[in-house]
Order: sequence, then structure tokens, then C-alpha cells
Amino acid sequence: MPYSAHSGYDHIQGEKVALLKKDQDEQAQLEAKEYDEGLTDAELERLEELEAKTKRSWDEKTRADCGIFVHVDTSGRLKIDGAYRDAKRSGAKGSADTAGGAASAPRPKLTQAGVEDLRRIRLLALQTATLGKTELVLDLFAWQLELGYACHSGLFNVTLTDPQIEPEVEGAWTVDEALTDGSNQSQLGGTRGDYASSFKDFQAKGKKHRNTVLTRHLIRAINGPTMNSIGMSLLAPMVKPDIRSIWTPDAPTYFSRIDKGSLEQIWKDLVSDQSAEEDPLAFDKLKKGEKVNHLHRLFNDSDFQSALNLSQASLDKIASWLPPELSSESSA
Repeated sequence: MPYSAHSGYDHIQGEKVALLKKDQDEQAQLEAKEYDEGLTDAELERLEELEAKTKRSWDEKTRADCGIFVHVDTSGRLKIDGAYRDAKRSGAKGSADTAGGAASAPRPKLTQAGVEDLRRIRLLALQTATLGKTELVLDLFAWQLELGYACHSGLFNVTLTDPQIEPEVEGAWTVDEALTDGSNQSQLGGTRGDYASSFKDFQAKGKKHRNTVLTRHLIRAINGPTMNSIGMSLLAPMVKPDIRSIWTPDAPTYFSRIDKGSLEQIWKDLVSDQSAEEDPLAFDKLKKGEKVNHLHRLFNDSDFQSALNLSQASLDKIASWLPPELSSESSA
């Protein structure tokens, strides 16, 4: 079973066991000394001990009793693999053993640190070869975003998350479909193996589609003010967000969550002080639940507004009013 299929579940592989970093370093030093000047009996015994640690600890009976592993690989394919397979049986057909009966050449010994360095060299070569290919990189990144690959399974080790924009109370406001479609929640990849064909189809849609995908997903990943101030201090002045265009003050989101004194002050600012007549509802004498309901209707019920005989100036003030917690951010 290749590494890409199990991605981290090395304990089910019939391979050598990796040594701890300290043991790897010691093994490398002993192997180098053995090659250069030879080892003492004690050093040779220690080297054999380290090599023994890498050998499998299961016997034939253990393998027979362990059955099989049934799993889904990272591409979504159902896989069946034997547990703790014998390396001699898992070799490819047509190898030296099967073709001529001669023993195959031993695999060269390499410490885990050496293996890691070779992996880094391969990755460095790949990244270096990609330098300057801006359009290709943008195409690939947009393709990864559109298919919903997580950072560990996609080409780029980039994670975009969705800051919370949905209301606590369902239906309190509506989220634009473009933001819903731009969700960065991992779908574990939308293609199944034929990456070249999938990517070719994506490129065929053109740069406009690519740029739309990039923009949609990156916008959905914009951080709120609880993370940092960049959005409010840099971006907001450039795009001029209009809070009232996407939300109207209401009971579930705001009025039911503030105290009576605050409710009374809002009513005073928007209704009582704007009218020459005495407050017909005697708002101050109402119970909190009634105050919450009246303020909700003041913002969301045009018939209620008409019944209060409000002036145009008062209606304009209601149409632009924001909670004090938001008004400073809106004008930033």
C-alpha cells in the first residue's frame, strides 16, 4: 500500500520501523565508522542491536491471524490490503527473484534523516521549476479551492477557513449566495484520481472563471475585527461596507439582548424626541418584552411606523440607525 493511500497510518505497513532520531544519528555514526576504520566488538554489537529494532516484530502466525485492512484512500477509492505483508510476497511480478531465481540486490541503507533530505531536494526542484509560472500557479490554486481540497491533500499547503457570518438565530439575516458558494470548508477533494483531466477542464473555463473562484474563496476568508484590525482599518474605507443593506435591527439579534435602559434610550432618540406629541405608547411604562417587540416593529413594520405618525426626519433616522457597537465600525 503506497504512502499516498494511507497517509500517516504507517503501523499497518509491512515495512521497516523508523528509529528515533537519536538512534538514527547513532546508527549513521556507527555505519560511517564501520566503512572508514572498522568497529570494535561492542560497537558492532550495538549496530546490530539498532538494526534489529527496525525489523518487524510479527511472525507468520501473527500475520495469518490479523486478517485484512479495508479502508478508503485519500482519493475516495475502497482499498483492501493484507496486514503485515511479507516483503518477499509483495514484490512486483517479473522481479529478479521470479525471473531468474537469483536473490534481488539489497536495497541501499539510508537513515531517515537522509530520506527526509532527499524528499526536500525533490520538493525544492519542483518549487524552483515553478518559479515565474504565475498563470499556472493561479490556475492550480483556484482549481484546488474549487474542488475543496484540504491543505494536506491538495497541491498547496494553504488553509482557508470560514469566519462566522451566519446568525445565532436562524433566519435573522440572509447571507449572499456568492459567499455560501465560496465556502472553504473542506470537501476532501472533488476529483477522484484523474487530476490532469480535471485540471484541463478547469483551465478551459478561462481566466474569468479562475479569477471569480479565487476572489470568492479569498473574500470568504477575510478575517473579522476579533482577529486583527486590517479589515476595518484598510479594507473598509476602500469598499465602504453598508451594514444596513444586509441587516435590519431586530429583536432576535439585538433588542432582546440589551437592558431596559438601553431600549428606552433608543425609543427616546428615534421616537419621543422626534415627535411634538406625547409618546402615545407610554414606552417607559411597558414591560421589557413589550419594549423589545415595539422596537422590532419600529424597524421592520411600515404599518407600525405609519400608526406612530412619524415625521420624515424620524423615518430617515430609523433607516440609517445602527447599534452604538456597530456605528463606529461602519464609519471607520
